[in-house]
Amino acid sequence: MSVHKFQAYHESPVFIERVAIMEPLCIFCGVLSVIASLAVCTTGYLFPSMWKNKIYMQMIIMVSLLDLFASLGSSFGFPTDKFACELQGFLLFFFYRGVWMWSIYILVQLNSIVKNGKVVLTFSTMMWIFLCVNIVIEILPIAFGTFYGVAPSLSGKTFCSFNVYGHDFFLWVCACFVGPLLITVATMIGYSLLLYNRIRHISSAYRNKMVRMTLLYPAVMMVAWLPLAFFYFSHFGKRPGSNHSEAKFIDDYTIFSVIYAWTSLDGFFVGIVFFVNSKEARQRWYNLLKQVLEGGEGNLLKDRAATQNKAKNMARQEEGRVSGPSEFNDGNGMKSREDYTYDTRESDSAGSLNSVGIGRISSYDYDEAMIAKDFDTDLQMERTLKSEDASLHNDSGNEPL
Repeated sequence: MSVHKFQAYHESPVFIERVAIMEPLCIFCGVLSVIASLAVCTTGYLFPSMWKNKIYMQMIIMVSLLDLFASLGSSFGFPTDKFACELQGFLLFFFYRGVWMWSIYILVQLNSIVKNGKVVLTFSTMMWIFLCVNIVIEILPIAFGTFYGVAPSLSGKTFCSFNVYGHDFFLWVCACFVGPLLITVATMIGYSLLLYNRIRHISSAYRNKMVRMTLLYPAVMMVAWLPLAFFYFSHFGKRPGSNHSEAKFIDDYTIFSVIYAWTSLDGFFVGIVFFVNSKEARQRWYNLLKQVLEGGEGNLLKDRAATQNKAKNMARQEEGRVSGPSEFNDGNGMKSREDYTYDTRESDSAGSLNSVGIGRISSYDYDEAMIAKDFDTDLQMERTLKSEDASLHNDSGNEPL
């Protein structure tokens, strides 16, 4: 079958009708991911102490930031404008590859924490690797005369990738998208199996639980991307137009579009896991929205005074984090100290997780008081940069993620 006849399928009435169905679906999924990813990134911006000195939280925010830009590209639909099409191709390839790289980072770091009790890569190291590798792959097609966009016969009918068709299109899509995707999926499956085998031997039930919760992030990413990887793998080596009737071509187009819309929900899935896992994030947003709706600066100051009193009481009892009930004044009344106790052996096993923002070894209220102290430090550092009203948004803390 000639490529010319294959391209003629793009003008068939059935194909045009199918495009009219697929484009709104892809836009809808892209917009959902934009909203969810923006919510995670905004959380990091409004509440910086949630990610400062917590490399795990930094990686999650980076994944959401990259998902935000990739999903923004998906929300364009099937553009016909040349600039919008080129921009979409750039955004999808560059930022989705970034999502995959940072997803692998999560598993690599988690494996190192479980095995050695420390992270193996600093944030700056991960960032430099990501930028260098991704930029080289991004400019490689351009260096050989292939540019981002779409073949003229497919303009407005599918996502934009490269402005060529046939063998060159197949080559560059495999080199810049399909290849990295398949490598990512294989690596994530391998690391997940390795981690699963290791956490079975962790004696601490608490640490085991925290690692399993952490694995939810790469797990939902694999759920999002496995169907597309399987689709590409099943079609690997088939050149466009080979052994395709018009009906088969339209069916493949429909399957591909539905799967791609599903993968566009990657950012949405990550956002859902983030807010389900993070009680702190939910509580901070609740407090912030409550303050905005009530206009209650006075209430906020009162709450801040209460948490500061908790922090002071906790500081006085630095050596008191041992079993056995006692009493302390939290600013609102007497409360049992029993809730703030934990086994010191447990702290040893979970400490390495807590140091990178994964673990939590004390109770909700104790964490709230400790985070309040962190916020006070943040506010002092930013006093000359922010107004008091803006600073007040960072006062009401809960448990660290």
